[in-house]
Amino acid sequence: MKKNLLVTISFIFIYLTAMQGQVKVPYEADFFPSAVNIAQTQVKVGQTVKSTTYSQVNDDIGMEVINDTTKNIYRTYFTFNFLQIPTNATITEVKVVYNTNSTGYSFKLTHITTLGTTNSNNWTVIGTSGSIKTGLVYSAYDVSFVSPELKTKIQGLLTSHEIVLGGLSESETTAGSKSDLTFSLHIKWEMPAQIFAVTAQNDMNGWSGGNIGAGVVSASSHPSPYTFPATETVTYKLKAFDNQHNDVNGYDYIYNDTEEAPLNKSEWKKTISNNETPMGATVDQTFQAVSNATYKAYLRKICNLTFTNSFNGISSTGSIKVNGTTVSAPTAQYQVVDGNTIQVEAITQTYNDIKYTFSHWSDNNSTQNPRTITATSHANISAVFIGTPIFTNFGISNRNLYSNTYNPRFPNVPITLYWDLHQSSNVTAYKVRRGANINNVTTWNIIATVSGSTTSYTDNDFLIAASKSTGSIVMYDVKAYYSPDQTVSANESITVYANYDAPVQKIANGDSISTELPAINEYALNSNYPNPFNPTTQISYQLPENSFVNLVVYNSLGQKVAELVNQEQASGKYSVKFDASNLPSGVYIYKLQTDNFSDVKKM
Repeated sequence: MKKNLLVTISFIFIYLTAMQGQVKVPYEADFFPSAVNIAQTQVKVGQTVKSTTYSQVNDDIGMEVINDTTKNIYRTYFTFNFLQIPTNATITEVKVVYNTNSTGYSFKLTHITTLGTTNSNNWTVIGTSGSIKTGLVYSAYDVSFVSPELKTKIQGLLTSHEIVLGGLSESETTAGSKSDLTFSLHIKWEMPAQIFAVTAQNDMNGWSGGNIGAGVVSASSHPSPYTFPATETVTYKLKAFDNQHNDVNGYDYIYNDTEEAPLNKSEWKKTISNNETPMGATVDQTFQAVSNATYKAYLRKICNLTFTNSFNGISSTGSIKVNGTTVSAPTAQYQVVDGNTIQVEAITQTYNDIKYTFSHWSDNNSTQNPRTITATSHANISAVFIGTPIFTNFGISNRNLYSNTYNPRFPNVPITLYWDLHQSSNVTAYKVRRGANINNVTTWNIIATVSGSTTSYTDNDFLIAASKSTGSIVMYDVKAYYSPDQTVSANESITVYANYDAPVQKIANGDSISTELPAINEYALNSNYPNPFNPTTQISYQLPENSFVNLVVYNSLGQKVAELVNQEQASGKYSVKFDASNLPSGVYIYKLQTDNFSDVKKM
């Protein structure tokens, strides 16, 4: 709903004293009578009437010759009941509708004030009562006419709720004038308009405060809930407003109709005796009052969502992608209507030659990226990253790893490696890795870990050789160690020709169990078992090649709680025990980082 400037107009009530008695509510209804048909039967002998009798029959009006000596003359009286018309009503019109089953004759209607006690008395009173209408022609089709006489009569009889009308043929002395007679009354009347107490209010997840618009000329703003007297048949206007604040839950609300969000639309509903019926979805509504009705505007909650990044070791928060657009983190608040969605995506970023890759989301430990979030409440959500140092002789070439060269004047010199310092102050160590070809088998080992301020290392186990023909290939790799996330840079070695007297192997000790198995062709980090666990569980993994291995456990906030493995390991399958007896229960993340592989799982 767009913001509108609402001009406040005083509420005009139809119930004001000056207007009372002027507002009338029209009604109308059809009324059908109960009928009593009476026959006068005359029997003649010659010209002398020997007998006259009266009985109730099924025929209505006119004469019927039975035989040469007997004839019947029919008359009918009709009783109408007006119980549904209040005694204080004003009759505005009475229309008579009738039809017969024959033509060529006429009949009349009379108003019977008092019925007799016998058929004879009532047959006579039908004809002698005061006339309402004469000359009504027989017709096989419906004929109607408005009767001012009946309007007056019925107005005076509302307290008794009843009127009796007689019907007789004006040709009842003529043989063949017998006919059925069917008729009804269509009555219109007015009543003074009733005044009902009605309520207009907001519904903000059960809270009814704020402001609501209601009125006759315009929907003026009033504190919600707003109860006011409303006159029936008068059309009232309602209006819902945006930017309402719920003092109970602290959220802002809007009327979500056309432009705000596609899901969870707002609506108006009418409530009577706990029964709700929809009124419509537009912000403006109209109604005519009914007793004890409440008219509710259902507003929708605004959820404020903020997104940021969590990098260990640096103050920068980088960038993040929201709804397909890259923005600085932390972001401004994104206002999302309750029940609608927003998409967020963590982006791989590099600062100070540390490459930060997405690990999980802080609010639910999900690793889904990009992620679609259905808003239900305010939230500050962080993308948790793992930093890995970039340390290379190629591309950005920030390592510049090289060795000393052979000098024939000094033939028995150990191999010395040189490199540049990594620019990140969080690179606190360098791991020197050697791959020596011994008996045609290249074995990689971590031979030293030196401080982050060191730029050289001498390997006293090998002597520099003049050439390939005079020495063997030895490969060296210096890996930067990023202490905040306990990660190391990728494998990248240089080749040196060296001489040696015996195979040298330096393998770090660790709390893991290695099992000799058939050849393994790929890396794998398996799900822990058992899961859930209390308090210990086993984490297993496999290596297809010799590699430096780092296995770390994090809590849901991305904080490291345990380092299970941090050493060079040969290819094979491994199983490591994780003991959480000193940690709170909850969800944990474990990450395996090797020279050429990385994986994360939850437990």
